[in-house]
Amino acid sequence: MSWQYDNANGTLDKQEARNRLARIREGSLSRRTYNFLIGLIVAVSFLFIGLEYTYLLNNPWVIESLNPVFIIACYIVPFVGIIIMALANRERIGLMVVGYIMTTFTLGFLMAIALTGYDAASIQRALLITAVIAISFATLGFVWPQLFNRIFPICVLALGIMVVVELVMLLLDIQAGWNDWVIIVIFCGLIGHDFHYAATDTPTIANAIWHACDIYLDLGNVFLRVLNITGRSRD
Repeated sequence: MSWQYDNANGTLDKQEARNRLARIREGSLSRRTYNFLIGLIVAVSFLFIGLEYTYLLNNPWVIESLNPVFIIACYIVPFVGIIIMALANRERIGLMVVGYIMTTFTLGFLMAIALTGYDAASIQRALLITAVIAISFATLGFVWPQLFNRIFPICVLALGIMVVVELVMLLLDIQAGWNDWVIIVIFCGLIGHDFHYAATDTPTIANAIWHACDIYLDLGNVFLRVLNITGRSRD
């Protein structure tokens, strides 16, 4: 929005100046800047996964020397990060940033460890399939937003059930491939909802960080499941 000036003396309109300062304090953005910021945050987060993957690939001793306690912590820290973001209530941007970094950096590290077990062709193919899924269901989310709003709570409930199921499978050492397909279907529904919600929510910095985290988790989970289905071992 352009600055407005008083017609009589050419001075800056005081009310407009106050309104703009208030928007800056609230972290308000233009719609274009807001959408760009979401995309930028997600892209940088995945770039960090690539950097971590490259480092681990060139330094395999790092993975071999990891303490099991450290790995467990990497699973716990993202939940703490999400809790911090929730407690920030999309108002305290500093806490939102801290929570986002805690969530994405640790999950990114775990994803990078997983990637070292697959060959480069498998990773590229999984990225392409993930991109096709994301674009397709994000588009569907804009075409039928009410449909994805209705199935959103069903997807969340189904995801919670699958988390419990996979924990049981892990404890009982049960190997199955169907669970990856189910998780992908669930996140397809979440992608349709989350992309539309992110693009139409109030354009603030805090909301951009929150929705970037949602989209990062959606895409990251789909990517790993696709890789698990289609990937070939590096060995």
